[in-house]
Amino acid sequence: MNEDQITKDYYANTNTTQFYLDLWGGDSIHIGLYADDYKYDLLGDKDIKKEEIKDAIDRKKDYMYKFIKLYMNNENGKFVIADFGSGYGGTSRYIYDSLKKYNKRKKYLNLAKRRFDIDCFDISLDNCIINTRKNILENYDIPVYNISFLEIPFSKKYNIIYSEDSFIHINNRLGLFKQINDKMLTDGILIFSDIILSDNCNYNDICEVYDRVNIKKLETHDSYVEIATLNNLVYVNSYEYKESMLYHYKNIRDIIDETDNNKNIIEGLDNWIKHINLGNITSKIFIFKKKI
Repeated sequence: MNEDQITKDYYANTNTTQFYLDLWGGDSIHIGLYADDYKYDLLGDKDIKKEEIKDAIDRKKDYMYKFIKLYMNNENGKFVIADFGSGYGGTSRYIYDSLKKYNKRKKYLNLAKRRFDIDCFDISLDNCIINTRKNILENYDIPVYNISFLEIPFSKKYNIIYSEDSFIHINNRLGLFKQINDKMLTDGILIFSDIILSDNCNYNDICEVYDRVNIKKLETHDSYVEIATLNNLVYVNSYEYKESMLYHYKNIRDIIDETDNNKNIIEGLDNWIKHINLGNITSKIFIFKKKI
């Protein structure tokens, strides 16, 4: 079974979909960013924890948007943006709203607006159906493509490609970055978050996590930089948020019901928490720029 089918099957599971919709902020599937002064409470109220999870996810959306806006402030013309592995489209809608507000302020100040398009790509049909429904019901002009972002069949190119926690599902990351290079305009920006290995981790330490998500390996900071460099992308910066990842998984673990239906999900959460605490894995946001 190829990795596309593995990912499709994972997100086509009704229990998995309901888990993300109920406990993962409602419109997103990514790890959130918690405030620097956040205090984790094992015995905290479950409804409060749900709000904290949602707030952390919204903070991550805003973080991604600010990188995009920073790039747009230094460029002119129309911006074409791609979300690789868009899930339920929460970040794309947030960026869409934020850019519209940004344009209204520019108009108020008699400054040039920044025209933009956003395209969503996701291999999961269930994710795309939920995303499309939300876009229609909430009046967002954001196309959703139910195709692998490894095999985009049209020639359109993008100023900005961003992704949140989806590259983990791709074993051929050299091919992934080749596709990013092919689909990115000169001087474009790649912004993505992913779970990565720490420098002192090896396969034997982390194999149960690999088995859990049906992948062959996780990258390290240096291996991502090396892969990107081989594909005409220059490293700009990165931001580590290991503690946020730990809070996120622990909060999800605290509020999920202990039922037979959730047994596999709970086992997976316990594995992530274990290996974060052991220092084997961390999370980072990476920024790369395509060479001129």
